[in-house]
Amino acid sequence: IFYDPVIWIPNTFTPDSDDFNNFFNAIGANIRSFEMLIFDRWGELICTLNDINESWDGTFKGKPCQDGTYIWKLKYVDLNNDEKIMTGHINLLR
Repeated sequence: IFYDPVIWIPNTFTPDSDDFNNFFNAIGANIRSFEMLIFDRWGELICTLNDINESWDGTFKGKPCQDGTYIWKLKYVDLNNDEKIMTGHINLLR
């Protein structure tokens, strides 16, 4: 039996404390290990997520990040022990 990994990653979130869409996180299944790095437009690492159940709240060093586009890089290993790398962007809107 082979279990294909399933990962869904949104492209926008709005951390404005209205109880809707306040966090950026991946949603998935059949993942053995997970590491997502989030960078600002200058390439500075601003967040590391080490578990698919973790999320980013749109802050860096305790301060809100400005509106804009941020880059993410995801490395994961699926249940078949295949390592995959994905990249993309996330729009932060307050």
